[in-house]
Amino acid sequence: MDRIDEAQARLERLSALKPDDPDIVYLRAEIVKQRNGIGEALPLFKEYARLDPSSSSLAMYIQAANDAGQTEEAARLALELLDRCPYDPTAVRIGLSVLDQMGNPEAVVKASKKLLRAEHDMPEYFIILGVGLEAAARTDLALRAFNKALKLEPDNIDALCSKSSIQYDRGHYGQAKKTLHALLKIDPVGHGKYCLLNLSRIAGEHEGDWTEALLRAVQAAKRYPEDSDVDGVISRTIERLTHQMEKNEQLVSSYRKQFDAVRREHEVIREALSGLRADEGGVPLELALAEQEAEHVEFIVKFPDQARELAKEIAAFGSQHGGGSIFLGVSNSGEVVGLEGLHPYEERDKLRNRISQLASKSVKPGIDVTVYFIPHGETHVAKIWVARGPEPIYYIDGTPYIRDKDSSRPATPEEVKQRVAEHAARMASKGRGNGH
Repeated sequence: MDRIDEAQARLERLSALKPDDPDIVYLRAEIVKQRNGIGEALPLFKEYARLDPSSSSLAMYIQAANDAGQTEEAARLALELLDRCPYDPTAVRIGLSVLDQMGNPEAVVKASKKLLRAEHDMPEYFIILGVGLEAAARTDLALRAFNKALKLEPDNIDALCSKSSIQYDRGHYGQAKKTLHALLKIDPVGHGKYCLLNLSRIAGEHEGDWTEALLRAVQAAKRYPEDSDVDGVISRTIERLTHQMEKNEQLVSSYRKQFDAVRREHEVIREALSGLRADEGGVPLELALAEQEAEHVEFIVKFPDQARELAKEIAAFGSQHGGGSIFLGVSNSGEVVGLEGLHPYEERDKLRNRISQLASKSVKPGIDVTVYFIPHGETHVAKIWVARGPEPIYYIDGTPYIRDKDSSRPATPEEVKQRVAEHAARMASKGRGNGH
C-alpha cells in the first residue's frame, strides 16, 4: 500500500523479537532493496540464505549478489547451487542465468552436460536447461535438453516451439517442418501464426515452392486477417510467385484455381490476384482501372522526379480505411501511358525494391506495400497496393497525410486527433473482446 515507513518499522520490531526468523529477514531485505538499492540489501539476503539453507533462498542471494555487481561470488555460488541441487528447476534457472550473464558460456556448458545426464521426471527442468544452453549458443546440447523434455511430455508446447526454432536456425528445414506441424496440431490458436509463417518461409525460401509458401501464408491470413506480419509475408511471397509465373504459364492457372476463393476473404490477396489476372490477360488493364473508386486509386504518369511525392500517396493510403492502389504509367485522365524499359524482370525487380524501400524508410512508421506489374504492349504499368496500416496515421517528414476524395493532402491537427482517438477506441474494443 506504499506505506513503506510503517512496514519497515513493524519489521524492525518483529526482528527484535525473532532475529533468526528467515521470513522476517527476507521481507526486510526486500524493503531495503526497494528503498535503498540492492547494495544495502545484500547482507540481509546473505543472512536469509544462511538461516534458510534451501535452494530457493540461496538462489535469491545469488541473484542479489549478481545484481549488486559481485559477479565472481555469484558465479561461485551458482556452480555450488547447481552441484548441490541438480534436480531443482529454480536452482537450474538461476544458476545458468547468472553464469550466462557473466559471459561464461564454458561454465554453462560444463554444468549443463552434467545436468543433462540427470534422470528427471519434470519436463520443465529440461526446458529451463535447454533455454540456458541456447543462450550460451550451444544449440546441439539445447536440442538434447528439449528432446528429453518431449520424451517426458510429447505435447509440451514450449519444448516444441524452442526445438523448431533451433532446427530452423541450424538449417535442418525438413526436421523443422515436422516439429512445426506437430506444434500446429497441438496449439493451432496460440502458435498458429508462428507455425504457418515459418512453414511458408521454409517452402518458399528454402525449398523453392512458392505456391506452397503462399498457401501457408493464406492460411495464416484467414486466421489473422489484420496482422501486418502476415501481410508482409504474403506480399513478399506474391512477388516471388509472380516472377515464377512470368516464366511458367501453367503456374498461373494452378495459382488461380487454388486461391480464387480466398481472395474474397483477405484484402491483400484479393488485390494481388486482381493484378495477376490482368497480368496474364484474363482481365484487360482498362477494365481493372475502371473498377477502381476515386478515393482508393491514384494515377501517376511516371515515377516522380521527387520520390517524396510518391511517398506522400503511400502514407495517405496507409492512413485510409480500405487502403488503396497507385498506378504508375497512367495519366490523371486514366490514359494508359506505360513505363518503358521494364521488360527484363531484373529492371522490374529494381523498381519494386525501390518502391518498397521508399515505403519502409521514408514513410513513418514504415509500411509494407505490394508491387507488381501489368504488361501493356511494349511497356508495363506498375500497380502499388497499399493496405490500411496498423497505425492511426502515417507521416512524411513529420507531416501526417490522409486521403481526401480523389487526392492526398496533409491532415489537420483535429483530423489527427480524431484518427488517434478512433484507433485507441478500436484497440480498447479488441482488448475487451480478448478478455483483457
